[in-house]
Amino acid sequence: LRVSVLSVATVHLTPDVATILDRVNKEYYEVPTDSLEKLAGMPLDFGMIQDLLLGNFRRVSDNLVLQNPDANPILLEGTFRNGDVRYSINPDIYKVVEIRFQDGYKQQDASLTFADHQNLGKEVVPYEVGLDVRSTEAASAVLQHKKMEINPDNFRLNFSIPANYEKKDFTKPER
Repeated sequence: LRVSVLSVATVHLTPDVATILDRVNKEYYEVPTDSLEKLAGMPLDFGMIQDLLLGNFRRVSDNLVLQNPDANPILLEGTFRNGDVRYSINPDIYKVVEIRFQDGYKQQDASLTFADHQNLGKEVVPYEVGLDVRSTEAASAVLQHKKMEINPDNFRLNFSIPANYEKKDFTKPER
C-alpha cells in the first residue's frame, strides 16, 4: 500500500492578514483578516480562527441548549442566523470534536471535525482538522499539523512567498 500526500496550499495567518499560497497554480492571495468574516458569512476573527484550529470551544449562538449532560460527546445545540449549530465536546479532554452548521433555507451545511488529539506541553490539541462543506457542490479538506508550538520561547516563523508566485486579487466566490 502506497500513500501519497500532496500539499496544495499553505496558509499563513496573522492578526491582520491571511496569506494563502496556491501551490498548484503558483499564485498567492493576501486577504485582510476582517474580510474573512464576510467570506465565511459568520463572526470570524483571528482569535476565533486560532480557537477553531486548536479545537477550543467558541460560542456563536446565544441560545445553546445542553442535550444530554451524561453523553460522550456532550452535545450543545442552538440556532445561528438562518440555521442550526451543534457542538460535540469530548468531556474527557474538554475539547470540541465537531462543530456542524446547517442552513435548511439555503440547503447548505458545513462541519469541522477535530481528531488525533495529543498533549503539547500543557495543552491538548488536535493534530487533524477536517472541513466538509455541502451545498450545490461538495468540498472537503483535511488540515494536518506537521509542527505546532504553543507560546515557545524565541518564537519565530519562517514564511516566505516564492519569487515565481504571482499575486492575485482575492474575490469572494459566488454562492
